[in-house]
Amino acid sequence: MEKNEYVDINEIDLTGTLIGTAGYKPQYAVILTCIGAALLCLTRNWIAIGLAGFLTAISLFVNYKVQERKTVGIYKEFLIIYDSDDDNKAQKINVDDIEEWTCKNGTSSADALYIKLKDGKEIYKNTFQIGKMFRCMNKCIPDKESARIKEEENKNKKLKFSIPKWPFGKNKDKE
Repeated sequence: MEKNEYVDINEIDLTGTLIGTAGYKPQYAVILTCIGAALLCLTRNWIAIGLAGFLTAISLFVNYKVQERKTVGIYKEFLIIYDSDDDNKAQKINVDDIEEWTCKNGTSSADALYIKLKDGKEIYKNTFQIGKMFRCMNKCIPDKESARIKEEENKNKKLKFSIPKWPFGKNKDKE
């Protein structure tokens, strides 16, 4: 079996500390849209009530007709990346194999978790629960997040500022 290929979920050893899971369906967006629709109904304006009905219909459609798919299971020791087409297929990635990760906010597409492995392989996993995924990944492996890695590199590259010696006599400022 090639490393990091999708296999049946029953073949993967899932013994570990589960930090969280993220799916594809936007749960908080549906809830917030319904709350916004309820607030529009309070205005008692027929146009606002019509818009509220439209927003509620879209939210109910998303909630009941869009299938929830697992995207990532985040454990303290490893990640489970689920296949986009089949929830029964997944790949297991050990935390030690991850070189870098970040959450990318999409402008023209869905948000995605980006993982770069030490062997050079890159994995993108689309989700609408990017905030939840970011929090769970930060609990699991905060030191491998791209922004922190760049921050550490910038700290190491900072130039030390020194005051030049006064050319006439002793320098009163000590370094």
